[in-house]
Amino acid sequence: MDKQTFLTMSPSKRGVQEINKLLQDHDLKEISDLIGIPSISFRKMMRERDYIYHKADKKYYPFILSEEEKNTN
Repeated sequence: MDKQTFLTMSPSKRGVQEINKLLQDHDLKEISDLIGIPSISFRKMMRERDYIYHKADKKYYPFILSEEEKNTN
């Protein structure tokens, strides 16, 4: 995957599908290097639309607020 492809993908596809496939063989730093963007920018983009990285699983998951948390925001 190149930088342009990554930047034009929807956040859901970017977070759940393609990046999780890459995480099977690479770590986050290697993926950001493959794409050609700084690691910190890559992680920030992946957090868009509330995706979080679960280190033990080596996967991104959607972050979902509980109803209680939604009501306090």
